[in-house]
Amino acid sequence: LAEKTIAPINQFGSNAILGYTNVIADPDGVVRSFAPAIRNGNGDSVPHFAVRLAAILKPDLKLPNAETLYINYAGPPGTFPTTSLALDASDPERYRALAEGKIVIVGATAQSLQDQKPVPTGKGQEMAGAEIHANILDTILGNHYLASLGRIWALGIIFLLALIPPFSFLA
Repeated sequence: LAEKTIAPINQFGSNAILGYTNVIADPDGVVRSFAPAIRNGNGDSVPHFAVRLAAILKPDLKLPNAETLYINYAGPPGTFPTTSLALDASDPERYRALAEGKIVIVGATAQSLQDQKPVPTGKGQEMAGAEIHANILDTILGNHYLASLGRIWALGIIFLLALIPPFSFLA
């Protein structure tokens, strides 16, 4: 539940769409999932930013019917290319060439802005929030969602793996 909704700034006018951008970490601090939508203080459903963007890019979009979806990370931090937006006005074509035909997500990447989060593929390195959103969008557009095994299957796999060391001595 979001306590309040902040409307897009007026300069974007009718081109602005509303979507929430919060990433929620698991109790161990790692970001593994996202909610396709949350409720705001008025009780209205607010879709995730990546869901809104995916719906624009793929109008026939169908999401799995779940309150929480797992992010299928494409790789470690830095898998999606980033560039500085400290614009050099003398070379506007450089930025046009970088963005043409691509989906561009603008966000902070500086460590001091505290938008870096641990992710399962990070190997100790944190991922910028904008790249987490890129991974969520990639999961949705590629329709490659991760599913939970369920408690019984997970316990069964753990049990079978626990049998490997004792039986390896018998061979």
